[in-house]
Amino acid sequence: PTPQESAPNCIVSRLGQYHRSFIRSGNVLYSRSDDHWPPFEFEKNVTISGVDTYPCMVIEPATERIYSMWIRNRGNTDPGATQQRAMEAYSDDDGETWSTPVVIFQGANTIAAEVGRHDGAIFRTAYVGLDGTNFWLQGTYQAPGDPTPSASDVFDLLNENGTRITLFRQVFSIASDPELQATWIL
Repeated sequence: PTPQESAPNCIVSRLGQYHRSFIRSGNVLYSRSDDHWPPFEFEKNVTISGVDTYPCMVIEPATERIYSMWIRNRGNTDPGATQQRAMEAYSDDDGETWSTPVVIFQGANTIAAEVGRHDGAIFRTAYVGLDGTNFWLQGTYQAPGDPTPSASDVFDLLNENGTRITLFRQVFSIASDPELQATWIL
């Protein structure tokens, strides 16, 4: 992929449809395969900002609501924007229409999300640095059926000593195991 594009983030719904989000020319796009197998025949813009990167998505199991998340870069034209942040929109109609994007994490450089396989909760984690020099992990937890979290629902991820979890690099992911009923940040 070029700097204006990204490798797609692809997931499969419980109905067997393939869904993906990707970046083209700084915009988040969504596509799906209606016949339970690629090729992706439907494509829709989620954003048209021209400054978005690093998409990811999850599907809430109970409602089949699709959440698309991405990083809105510096230089965007949003009112009051001074830094990168993680944004999110959702669709309740298989990507035909999308909600107005909302800010989930301020100062985010990378975002990951995972549906807890044992309870259907959605975990979001972002690598953030509000001052541009100190970076740590923040998260949100959304129980099944709860509304989308807002920036006020964000909490710092803490280690066993009660201090913020920091990373040497901003590369991480989230995984869950239904048998252990556990979710990990890797």
